[in-house]
Amino acid sequence: QICVFRNHNRPSRPSSHASRLLHYFLFIGSAGDVDDNLNFGHFVGYANRTSPSVEAYEPGFSAPDLSDRVMVSVQDATGAHFPCASITASSDQLTKTFPAGTNGMLYLFPTLDGFGPGMLTFTAVPPGGCSGECVAATGSTGSAGISLVIEGVDGELPSALDVVFVVDATGSMDDEIAYLATELTSVMDRVQEAIPGVDIRVGLTVYRNPGMTLAYGLSKSISERADDLRQQGVGGSLEAMIEALDAALEMDWRGGNTARVMFV
Repeated sequence: QICVFRNHNRPSRPSSHASRLLHYFLFIGSAGDVDDNLNFGHFVGYANRTSPSVEAYEPGFSAPDLSDRVMVSVQDATGAHFPCASITASSDQLTKTFPAGTNGMLYLFPTLDGFGPGMLTFTAVPPGGCSGECVAATGSTGSAGISLVIEGVDGELPSALDVVFVVDATGSMDDEIAYLATELTSVMDRVQEAIPGVDIRVGLTVYRNPGMTLAYGLSKSISERADDLRQQGVGGSLEAMIEALDAALEMDWRGGNTARVMFV
């Protein structure tokens, strides 16, 4: 699970089914205005109102059903959230394992994620697995939420942070790239000051027209990635955002107790 922050620009049309689903979420996301998970009823209402426009923009594409969201909360025995816990979800049709966020939360959409209707069974363990006195948390639900408690071990804050910036370099960004490069350095310097001792890596993808996306992998050198951004020329107008997101998702994100953040 990667926390994604995005701007309001509408991406160009993707081709694959998976990318088309991601495009749908980006198209309808109420970026920055409302937290879509905390205000889920607002989000679903907004999605229902805008779905006809999305389907018209993407012939043959049907908007997915988002109404069956399941919230999974993982805690330790003290009641504190369990960062990056590993959660396995199972139905009669499918079993998948997901990482929780740093807040111990997983948001699952059973229909969209392929589980189908009916009861779901969950098992949660620490990001490195259960050992010693650790007791895995288990539970089942057919409703909107479930809390799981891992016994015998406390949750620990992430020891590592992977951050990827996905940046628009089309023609409209001509006077913004240098500013963004400076801001990238400023933001990451403040992050380092706020969480000393955390192992931080920064990655970058830059998109223009389809086929022109550039990816710069996760690196411990913030200045190197800022320079990569500063040296970009701009051009095109089609904003191949989905292509850039695909490239970002293919980077070597670390597993385990790692916070993973993408800025779009």
